[in-house]
Amino acid sequence: MEQIQTKPYKTSHPDWSPYRPLNCGEIRVVTLAPGKFDDRIKCHLKTVSLDDKPIYEALSYVWGSSDITRFIYLQGQEFQVTENLEDSLRHLRCESSERVLWIDALCINQGDAAEKAVQVSEMHVIYERTSHLVVWVGEARVEECSELGMEVIRQIGSQLKDCSDWEADLGKVSLIKDAPVGIAAFDAKPWVAVNRLLRRQWFGRAWVVQEICMPDADISFVCGKLSAPWKYVSRASNAIQRYPWGGERMVKLFEAGYTYINFDAPVNLVREIWKSEAITVQRHSTLMMHLWNFRSRECGDPRDKIYAILGICKDLSKGDIKVDYLAPVERVYSEVAKFIIERDRSLTLLSACQSYGSKIKVPSWVPDWTIEAQFRPMRQIMNWQSDRARLEGSNRHMFNASRDRSAETQVSNDLQQLRVRGFINGRVSALGTHIENDADTTETTESQGRMFSLFHEWWPLAKTQTPEISVGGERRFDTFWRTIITDLDSFNQKATQDREGAEFRLWMLSSSPSAFEPDDLSVPPNMQQIVHFLASFQQATANRRFFVTGEGHMGLGPRLTEPGDLVCVLLGSQVPFILRKVENHCMLIGECYCHGIMEGEAVQGLEDGEVALQDFHIR
Repeated sequence: MEQIQTKPYKTSHPDWSPYRPLNCGEIRVVTLAPGKFDDRIKCHLKTVSLDDKPIYEALSYVWGSSDITRFIYLQGQEFQVTENLEDSLRHLRCESSERVLWIDALCINQGDAAEKAVQVSEMHVIYERTSHLVVWVGEARVEECSELGMEVIRQIGSQLKDCSDWEADLGKVSLIKDAPVGIAAFDAKPWVAVNRLLRRQWFGRAWVVQEICMPDADISFVCGKLSAPWKYVSRASNAIQRYPWGGERMVKLFEAGYTYINFDAPVNLVREIWKSEAITVQRHSTLMMHLWNFRSRECGDPRDKIYAILGICKDLSKGDIKVDYLAPVERVYSEVAKFIIERDRSLTLLSACQSYGSKIKVPSWVPDWTIEAQFRPMRQIMNWQSDRARLEGSNRHMFNASRDRSAETQVSNDLQQLRVRGFINGRVSALGTHIENDADTTETTESQGRMFSLFHEWWPLAKTQTPEISVGGERRFDTFWRTIITDLDSFNQKATQDREGAEFRLWMLSSSPSAFEPDDLSVPPNMQQIVHFLASFQQATANRRFFVTGEGHMGLGPRLTEPGDLVCVLLGSQVPFILRKVENHCMLIGECYCHGIMEGEAVQGLEDGEVALQDFHIR
């Protein structure tokens, strides 16, 4: 489902409606009458019960602009639809036989908010029971070489099966195997054509995840008059992304218009999680994880950032979250945040909050899902893991700042204030600047230069504002390099002195040997290891800034952190948070890394009576 229209459908007769009320468990299907390609589209609605297991195909598509519309015949009367929907019906229509489809824009009364809420709640069932899913990505475009792109997808998909060695297997595909040898003869055009297909607007929709994950039936990928099985698209996408093209070929690809994409990996992973019955895997198909990982996907109604993924969340029961298109977006987001926090007795959700760029007015403890995250959360379970072993959590390091204590919370009746329990560990006394960067960009000379400029400013700050030996007995130098990568490598494993520590020394030795004392710079390993530390550094520091506290701790906080902000350990959270006092309440600035308290060390002070719990009222 692309979006919920803000205005009802239009017909040639204002007082006429093709819709009659639906009973519980009922849906409508639309019969597409046969006809030649240029004939007017004629459709007829029929009400059916899901209990009767009706046979129908489901359409997954982009609505397109409501300002560009065409009329079709529905129940014998003219009915307005978007241009893209009319195009899809024209291409999917058979010349001599009817076709029964479920299409949201036609089968749901878009002028009835109550009906929309009920039908959207059942969409996961509708897609799960479809006999065939049709993915319509639009007309074939000559300027994008769409026909060539579809041919490449069919060729790769049909010639690849179960790939264990992508380089070897893709090398057997005729398009590569029979290609002229040499970089000069390399033809980027077929690969760019596929790339442009996989960049169609459909791939960025929020609803596509549920629509692709739910069906047990076959899925067809349709562009204009051409189609291919979805498994071919999946194989082609994965193969192209994993094939080692080499530097010179990649240059030619990008010069020809290629853009890096990564669509199939997360969507196919969700599909695998949903179909799996293994408890260790099912626990990852959660509302919170999907909200984070699909927050950048597009939808016409911001409430669909929530509603579009409800059907694939295995931690939800029916009725946990009510679909309500009459409720303001702010209330929908706040109610969902309250539900997650109270149900889980955890404050992990707060890691998704950022104190800048919000497009709606929600309290600082409520994530605004309408904006893309500008950082990678430190609670790494909210991030995609690329292989099954890491999905199951066997080799990730997880922080535990509150030492597994459950959250003690209360949300005000107006959903504006969250009361939490915790304690203050320190106050920010000095800060370094931040540089906006992307945690997922590849290492380049420019990005390395940005990272080195951060280090060049941050290290002198650490030297002048913190003791040589930390409370835990660690040298300042080691505390510093662990802090600026949040004590994790780029694969979220615990950093080690022999690996990350040695790499950091090598980076400094090759970049600015005068910045350190001689005994800090022991003989490093080979030069190739620099890139691993830089990857960890870049991920950790994206839109964060280095800080020190008056108590001598080093940390990384949100970009809007200011001197005087509080570093707090809140019960029910795995990481500390930066809070700012504002009159009689606090504002959540965001999560932070504070070296020396990430494993629950500060909680020992509670047990020893050195610190006391207090209430924080976050608005």
